[in-house]
Amino acid sequence: MDPALPVLLHRRLSSTLIAPLHAKIAEANPAYNLLTENDWRSADVKAIVERTLAPFAGGRRIAMNGPEIQISAKLTLPEGLSCKMVIAGGRD
Repeated sequence: MDPALPVLLHRRLSSTLIAPLHAKIAEANPAYNLLTENDWRSADVKAIVERTLAPFAGGRRIAMNGPEIQISAKLTLPEGLSCKMVIAGGRD
């Protein structure tokens, strides 16, 4: 087997499968972008909610009060998806 084959296969998979998957995840869950902006360390709950609700706000401003709450990267994506499901009524 050619030693370069695994590298070439990985490059092909990255361009055809992995990159579109990452784009779909980012589109479906704005919390993904927050994580990439914060080097996958944590995200602010308010930022997660604001970005997730933005498409549903219809030009209305969303107001929230309270302290900044950072949650771990492990909890950020589920929080974003949960928020979106509550707002979308489970339709999305």
